[in-house]
Amino acid sequence: ETTQFKNLSLIEKETKRCKTIIDNLLKFSRQEKVAFDMIDVNRVALDTIAIINHQLGINQIKLLQELAPELPPVYGNANQIQQVFLNLMINAQQAMDGNPGKVSLTTACLDSVNVQIQIIDNGPGIAEEHQAKIFEPFYTTKTSDKGTGLGLSIVKHACASLGGSVGLESTPGKGSTFRVSLPLAQTRGAVSGS
Repeated sequence: ETTQFKNLSLIEKETKRCKTIIDNLLKFSRQEKVAFDMIDVNRVALDTIAIINHQLGINQIKLLQELAPELPPVYGNANQIQQVFLNLMINAQQAMDGNPGKVSLTTACLDSVNVQIQIIDNGPGIAEEHQAKIFEPFYTTKTSDKGTGLGLSIVKHACASLGGSVGLESTPGKGSTFRVSLPLAQTRGAVSGS
């Protein structure tokens, strides 16, 4: 019975992994229109932290946050912005490969055009030869049981559909910074109540 239980547990685990891969494929391939609205990026950040903080904690990752007060709204979709946060923070956690570390989430309004979001980790960094390809679909530096190579592609796709962009700065041995820019609602012609 113990062997049967182990086998069933393994089947269940692998079935869930297959479901995750299929869900990610569907998310990546979907081109449907999503509803846009005035979004408080800080609120989405806090909601995301509430979802992922426990997972980071059990993986010995300390989550730091520095959210700019009175951040102007962006015109976008909260679910897409949350996908960006989740994928970047999970990516940072996986990069630590089981080692303790820190992930910082910051928001800022550096100019009159964009909100800037940064996810910064103190992990091993990304080798230069991988940096140019890191946002390509199915490109991964992880082992097959740890990633499909879709997380960062989903981030890039979501940022583009929100009218924004994502970039990477990384130094091997010193961590990585993913920088997301999203246009302010006023710069996209969105007004409250529309």
